[in-house]
Amino acid sequence: MYAKAIGLILALSLMGATPAMTTPAAGTAADRAASLKFLLGTWHCTRTVSVAGTAKPATMTETQVVTAHGPQWLHATQTIMRAGSTGSQQDLYLAYNAQHANWVLVTIDSGGASQVETSTSPSLNGSKWSVAYPSTSNGTSVFKKTADNGYSSASSWTSSKSGKMMTSTEACTRQ
Repeated sequence: MYAKAIGLILALSLMGATPAMTTPAAGTAADRAASLKFLLGTWHCTRTVSVAGTAKPATMTETQVVTAHGPQWLHATQTIMRAGSTGSQQDLYLAYNAQHANWVLVTIDSGGASQVETSTSPSLNGSKWSVAYPSTSNGTSVFKKTADNGYSSASSWTSSKSGKMMTSTEACTRQ
């Protein structure tokens, strides 16, 4: 039986067909583990940020190095570049809390500012996020896996410094 299955797979491969690969069901422990594993590695990102009332959006690049710390959380170090100069550096911590059925993202930047976002979406792909801290930010974002080696996000929030609405789009590719 095993030999017949291998023979069928080889025959399909030679004809250009590949058997369907199963992906974990959204919201399952296997889906969360696959989502966390997907994010591991070094990413190159391009982000465009627009501020309400200004004519020109800012474009910056980011490098993210994502590592696992146990089965349920990741740590990312992020360096942001703008106009060829190093901007801020950030540490991001992403985890899934099974007890509360939510995702949590904590960001701490080199200037000491921090932010906490949460999502009750069952799956990381397509997840919708809200800023939980600081409460004055009123921010939201959406995360989407765009390819086996890519993801995007779209965000909007109120700047705690200027009070203006800001929007951001980001596209990332694993290196």
